[in-house]
Amino acid sequence: MSYDISLTDPITKETLELGEAHHMRGGTYCVGGELGARLNVTYNYSGHLGRVLKGAGWTDPYDGERDEAGLRSIYG
Repeated sequence: MSYDISLTDPITKETLELGEAHHMRGGTYCVGGELGARLNVTYNYSGHLGRVLKGAGWTDPYDGERDEAGLRSIYG
């Protein structure tokens, strides 16, 4: 399992584009790079991502909530 993360424009909600292709590699990635500000993070690294994002002032909208039918309930 993994999370797809995108940096989006707060008004249009469209994924931001970078000046040149990035080659970040997560769970899945685009061979040759891509211009979209996207990253896929596999579940085993989600704890690290959460610590970094919370340190940057980001809050997980699901923090503390568990949906019995949702994937988050399976993995914690």
